[in-house]
Parts: sequence; structure tokens; C-alpha cells
Amino acid sequence: FLLRPSFLRTSQFLVCFVRLVNNGGMLSIQNASIPLRYGRVDASPRSGVRLAAHHQDQGPHPRAPAPSMNKREFVSTALLSAVAVALPSIPSLPADAKQATRTAGDFCPKSSTQDGYVVYSPDGRATPSIRAGVIPGDYYSFEIPAGWAEGTILNILSGNFCMPKCDEPWVETIWESKTEGFCQLVVSPIYRLVSKSNANVRDLGTPEGVIESLGAFVTGNYLDSAEDAEKITVEKFSDGREYYTYEIYAPYAKVSSHFGAAVTVKNDLVYLFVVGGNDKQWASSRDALMNNVLRSFKA
Repeated sequence: FLLRPSFLRTSQFLVCFVRLVNNGGMLSIQNASIPLRYGRVDASPRSGVRLAAHHQDQGPHPRAPAPSMNKREFVSTALLSAVAVALPSIPSLPADAKQATRTAGDFCPKSSTQDGYVVYSPDGRATPSIRAGVIPGDYYSFEIPAGWAEGTILNILSGNFCMPKCDEPWVETIWESKTEGFCQLVVSPIYRLVSKSNANVRDLGTPEGVIESLGAFVTGNYLDSAEDAEKITVEKFSDGREYYTYEIYAPYAKVSSHFGAAVTVKNDLVYLFVVGGNDKQWASSRDALMNNVLRSFKA
């Protein structure tokens, strides 16, 4: 691996070889070579990144020789770098030490309209945005099959680091099933799309323009254009609000290939509710995802 001690310039690094030994879960270094050479990174657009030895022609202004490194400094730096490199391979904690994944049926009330479904609505401590007061009382809700499990949201996507003044959309909640698909709720401050308070969904622009702005939060990477939406409608859901709804096929998407999405506005927040699945899940669960889950959403 490559490492760069702090006393080297930012363009320099050391080429090192370290042999790691796993002794009952403890990592130790058995062999560590003395540096073979000092090097620098050439990152020109034409050549890409490559290793260039310092004895190459440096042009009319040769660089001063890099400082030497004694054995103690090398071993200390190698130990820290080797541990960082090897961390992903360290055995994980026992299963009983991990937080158990809960299913919706463990705590959500049963749906009054759909057998086998429950109604999910967060409590006052459920998410960073709710705890910060960004989403006020009378929280959103939707219906999902009782067996769906709560998904994990990375801290950087949850808005935890920027509440209560997040400028970018964040993920509120994720629920998923290995056989039926998933749903997730993304919330965005309205000024990301339009500079108007007390706006409604039509103030955001056309349905085509809105999905092009928010498409990356549907697919997980990007949306080529509104043409990827196989169907676009404007509907009024059971909460009395208007929604832009979409059915999207995006085979290049990061998380799935088929999606349904619904967009509305409440309290100067844009709500983007998404359902999705791979080809197999969509073939068997498309109607349930679009009608039972997506259209059950209430902002």
C-alpha cells in the first residue's frame, strides 16, 4: 500500500509492503519492508495517476531530495496505516451484539382498509428532522406490509449533521422486503426548488421539471430525463393534497430498476415518497407498491 508520513510534501508518498497476521482477531505486523523509493503522483488529465520515481528528470528546477526516515518513524507510520487498511477485514461483532432489525408489524397499528398491512407514522423522536422541529406535529404516514423491515440510513443521508438548517434533501425513513421491494421518504426544503413560501406542488413547476430536479433521489444516482418516466399524473391523495405521481423505469439506477414516486408540499417542505423494486419484485408486486403503498402516503 501507499502511505504518506506528515513530514513529506503532499505530492509525495512511500511505497511499503506489510504482511499482516490475524492472531485470534488481533492484527499484528510480521514483516514490514524498508521503503523502496520515494515517489510522487503525476495526475495530469492525459496520463492519469501514475507513480513516478524521484530520479526522473525534474526539468530546469529539480526538487530538493526528500528527507530521510528512520526505522522507528517508519514502523509507527506503517502500523497506523496497516490497521486502517485492514479494518474492513476484521471480524464483525457477534450477531447478538448488533441492534435487531424491527419489522413494521412489531409496533405499527393494523391498517383498517388493507389486510396484512400496517400504518407507519413516526413518533416525536424518530428522526433528526422531527427532533429538531423541522417537521412539526401531525407527522406523515403510509401503509406497508407488516413483514417489511426498517432499513438503515447512513448518517450523512439522514440530515443528522445539518439539522435544523439542512440545505439539501435528506432521507427520513426506509422500509424494505427482499421479495416485494422497498419504500423510502425523502424530504427537501422548498427553497431548493422554488423561492416561495406557503407554496403547493404546482408552484414547484411542471411535473416533468420537478422529477428532473429530484430524479437523483429516486434512482440513487441520476435520472436521464423526464422521458424515463413511463407515466406522469397529477392526483389528489386521501389527505386532500395534490401530488405529482410517476412510474419510472431506470435500468441504470443504483438501487433498483423500477420506481413509483409521489411529490407534494407541506409547511414549506417538499415530500418525495418513493417505492421500487428490481425486475422480479416489480413483476409480482407492482400493483401493491403503486396502489397500496405509494398512494397510501399522507404528508
